[in-house]
Amino acid sequence: MAFQRSKFQPFSNLLLDLRRNSPVEKRGGPAASFAVERGVADSAEDRYWDFLTDPASEYGWQQGHQAYLSRLIRCWRDVPQTFEKVNQANWLPRLANSQQLARLEPLAALAKWANGPDCEPRVLMELFSRFLKRPDAQPTRGAVEKLLQDYNSNRDQRPAFAGYWGEVRDLFASADRKGAWADRLRDRFGLGHLNPQDGEPIPVVLFRYRLKDLLAGLGPGDGCTVVPTVLDGPLNPFFFPSPRHADKGFPQPGGICLNLEPDAEYRLSCEILHRRLHYKPKHIFQVGWISRPPGKECGQARRIHQQFLLDRFPNQLGGCS
Repeated sequence: MAFQRSKFQPFSNLLLDLRRNSPVEKRGGPAASFAVERGVADSAEDRYWDFLTDPASEYGWQQGHQAYLSRLIRCWRDVPQTFEKVNQANWLPRLANSQQLARLEPLAALAKWANGPDCEPRVLMELFSRFLKRPDAQPTRGAVEKLLQDYNSNRDQRPAFAGYWGEVRDLFASADRKGAWADRLRDRFGLGHLNPQDGEPIPVVLFRYRLKDLLAGLGPGDGCTVVPTVLDGPLNPFFFPSPRHADKGFPQPGGICLNLEPDAEYRLSCEILHRRLHYKPKHIFQVGWISRPPGKECGQARRIHQQFLLDRFPNQLGGCS
């Protein structure tokens, strides 16, 4: 369990209070995740502690976490702490260069950093749709190349969440490819923050790429793919830490997504963090719309997920109630 040393007592008390009294969709979920996280080294905890100027208050935790992310994770030039030696215990062994990964991104994120007029999510949806139909046709290909160049140049070095293509490829093996694949993939990857508000669908793009696309410029001793922890991203109620050293029963190396699918049968899907990818047109696999809420509410999904992990790894999730 993270942050259990005596010097962290004010923060530990705050986490306990939030777990008991705050809605899981707000601070209750992240507080519970901090309490069960076993992947954070003492030295990483010490770094994080330095940003908590008011560790006994919810507001102080939120502000401290944002400051920590801005300085050590959302880096512009430095390597994020995720890939520094302090986090080496969570690095994954080098996967095969041919391993295919998949990452879902809202088109609003690309539009935010694209230059020029008309870079609005729905316009980008139309552009990418034309590109996928005729990848070599100009001027469409040139516009896509310019858009991705802008996006690559303007975003920071923060780690990217991704999953294994082999665990979602079934969503594209039928007529559903043209339909609800985006909703289903969102649920399988546990991306509950992608939730349409007021019925307005969210346009998204699915990138597919190989590990070798991430390795340019990295040495053999550099971290590239990592099991995510609570310190690698925002305070997200849809993130649940994975058991440590529980490789048996894992479908692939990595963490385990919070499954939001409405199906009765529960399935494991992996999530990893990797270094920032310099996107190219060849990485665009599909575009679509997220049009419905997640298949499970956050609290329900966490309870089912927690019980599933407790049944499989009973000695590695102490104190997670």
